[in-house]
Amino acid sequence: MRHALAVEVVAQFFVETIPSSSGNFVTTSSQQNQPTNEKLYTKSDFLRQTHGVAVWALSSRPGASVQYHIDYAELLRYEYNVTVPPLFAGTIQCSALCNNDQIVNAAENVKTKRMVGGEFCVNLRGLDHYAEHGYKGVLSGDPMGGWKRPDSATCGVHFDSSNKWVTIPYACNRGIVHNGDLPHLSAPIQHIDDDN
Repeated sequence: MRHALAVEVVAQFFVETIPSSSGNFVTTSSQQNQPTNEKLYTKSDFLRQTHGVAVWALSSRPGASVQYHIDYAELLRYEYNVTVPPLFAGTIQCSALCNNDQIVNAAENVKTKRMVGGEFCVNLRGLDHYAEHGYKGVLSGDPMGGWKRPDSATCGVHFDSSNKWVTIPYACNRGIVHNGDLPHLSAPIQHIDDDN
């Protein structure tokens, strides 16, 4: 059941939603999301270039994180000892949790559960950055690949121009797509409201 649901989500997101969108959003140094007129890819290009899709599903708890890494074709890594990043990588945030910014903007009578932390973070220097840090920071000794949580006064997507880290807060029903050769992580979760 989980596998079938994951396949359906990937198909909807990558084959239907993105190619039919009017443009994508890029993060700029002004910390604003700027719409562009360019599509990330067309449906026909995606279907022609893609030979497989890998899906991971995670549930998490306070204190958990996904350490610094790049995605790669695991079968090729295991069989031929080569690391081949995907064309695109993506994260779909689907737990019914809100970040602090969303709770401030929610109606007073709406019950919302809050999560603090769990940001998706991606480094725009790509494989050069990964060559310095290695898988889970084994080369640099930093399992976060040099990422630091932005100042708590920062709202929304944050771009640190000094080290090329983009930090995107968790938001339910958010889809994030990036070039497959960009190292990324999920920051430690500091708090999740329970059912009480």
